[in-house]
Amino acid sequence: MIWQPLCQVGKRFRVSNILKTLSTHFKNCWVYEKTNSSKLDYFHGVKKSFGKEVYLSDTKNVKHRSQLTRLRISAHDLELEKGRYINIPRADRICKFCLSSKNVKITESEEHFLFDCDLYTDHRNKLIKNIKNVPNETKTGQHIRTTCDIPPTSISIKPILMKLISPHTSEQFDDNDPLTMHFNRLLSTHPDFDAQNHLRSYLSNTVCAYVNRCFEKRKQFLEVASIKVITVLDINL
Repeated sequence: MIWQPLCQVGKRFRVSNILKTLSTHFKNCWVYEKTNSSKLDYFHGVKKSFGKEVYLSDTKNVKHRSQLTRLRISAHDLELEKGRYINIPRADRICKFCLSSKNVKITESEEHFLFDCDLYTDHRNKLIKNIKNVPNETKTGQHIRTTCDIPPTSISIKPILMKLISPHTSEQFDDNDPLTMHFNRLLSTHPDFDAQNHLRSYLSNTVCAYVNRCFEKRKQFLEVASIKVITVLDINL
């Protein structure tokens, strides 16, 4: 008597159906949290759909991979995030380098850190150079070197960097951007699976290394700035 009704509704309680329901619920909660959390504003912009990012598998250096992850989910110490915990108004979370070097008040956000701050200009130029000049060949011997003669001044790094940081980004970019065209041409002219994997891995490691170098440069700058402040205080005291 008891087993008959259970058998009739058994399909609803199969493991596959339960897992599917749990997965759907988790994804819905994930979308809700990233959409409504002010802390995840940047993450919401770079992550439109649920899925594993390629850099997590392709970047072998744990520190570099971790730095990019911290940047994406705002688990960093940029002024935008530090100010949140000491109740500094968002507009007053100023980039210390831009304030001291140019006397300009600019919010130190993730985008400012990645694309605009002059403190990282050298690292940004190196990143462009590395993207323009891909290594000679893959481990299987597939030649994929492609150079790109684009003057750095004509390059907008944001479109290509965002595509590399997160293919799931919700932001739309112009595919006619010179560096983006170069990147798309690289993929289209090397349909070989191993060559594309090598290219993808190289680009992921290049971007993660760039983010790590920028964080290291920022740390050095703040340490020097702190020493200068202490020195001035000692002199005045």
